[in-house]
Amino acid sequence: MSDDVPAVFSSVERIVCCKGDGSDTLLASFEIESYQYFDSLPRFSSVSSSNKNEGLQQPMPNPTIQISIKSATTTRGGDIVSGKYDATGIMIWPATHLLCQHLALSTCIDLHQQVVLDLGCGCGLVGVVAMKTTERKIKAPKRWVATDMDLTALKLCQENFALNGFPTVATTEPDSGEITGQDQHQRVSIKRLEWGNDEDIQTLKSDLGAERFDSIVGADIVYPNTCGKALSDLLRTVDQLLSLESRSRFYLSFATRDGPKTPARLIEAASEAGFAISVTRDDGQSPISLEPEIVKRLPPLLDSKILVLRRSNHAEQENELLGRENCSVFPGLKAALARLEEASSSEDEWDAPFNLNVCG
Repeated sequence: MSDDVPAVFSSVERIVCCKGDGSDTLLASFEIESYQYFDSLPRFSSVSSSNKNEGLQQPMPNPTIQISIKSATTTRGGDIVSGKYDATGIMIWPATHLLCQHLALSTCIDLHQQVVLDLGCGCGLVGVVAMKTTERKIKAPKRWVATDMDLTALKLCQENFALNGFPTVATTEPDSGEITGQDQHQRVSIKRLEWGNDEDIQTLKSDLGAERFDSIVGADIVYPNTCGKALSDLLRTVDQLLSLESRSRFYLSFATRDGPKTPARLIEAASEAGFAISVTRDDGQSPISLEPEIVKRLPPLLDSKILVLRRSNHAEQENELLGRENCSVFPGLKAALARLEEASSSEDEWDAPFNLNVCG
């Protein structure tokens, strides 16, 4: 969040988010804050010749997409991730801002007139930014379908779309345990979806009258806690819902948090699911290539990157090339994995004399 864009709602609301079994309640503090993303590159003007800095270029203000989002800023009293319970969607994470900025620029990621599925939508930030591009006559999606398995996150998502001018009307009873919403123009839909749940997937298709989606996005939804079965379920869901058209893509904003471990697992799982991984091209349009004056106005991005997953009959062979020193996707990953394996091997050798099974 920019330092010069204040929170629009400073009071703190505390609610209790419970696990499905009612144990280990999680207490979260929520605030509404303002975020801005740039929908064009910096424009420059020459300084007046009477100025002693003649010839220097000064940045002019960029038009921005500014939105207000309600999300959790702190939590206490329980784990935000535990087993199948995952409440990370009530907060905003760094890689989410990178995807938002790419969507605002509408360059590397073109969703113009597409029906887009948002997996693990959380509080709805990405979808709100995507739909806001419509108001500025930028290339924008035809329809946005936001999904998450956590009901608290889906309620936040519904609030945030309404907060930014896209009210959705609930189509199920509040006590049904479901959150389903759709705006009057059918541009925004909000649905509950658990990855890998065939019943949820079929219900989603039936409710929307769509078998597959032109593009799928996911913002900071792959991390150490989801790199096991959840990751396999995620990619199986993508495989079942992504259009079979050659141009269809799964855009995944990703931040490395545990060295080479989660990236390695992601590459392995993608290969098994038949998806080749690349990155958005660095053509001067991505946030990391913007002028410093613009970058400092963006929320922290850490080392986030946009990964592009596409179907390929040779996914395993293509992904085998990832992780080399000169590769743009996880450079140095292979070397880091080799060092980890070497360190692990050394520890095994140290422990070996105490293993009775190997003593003669």
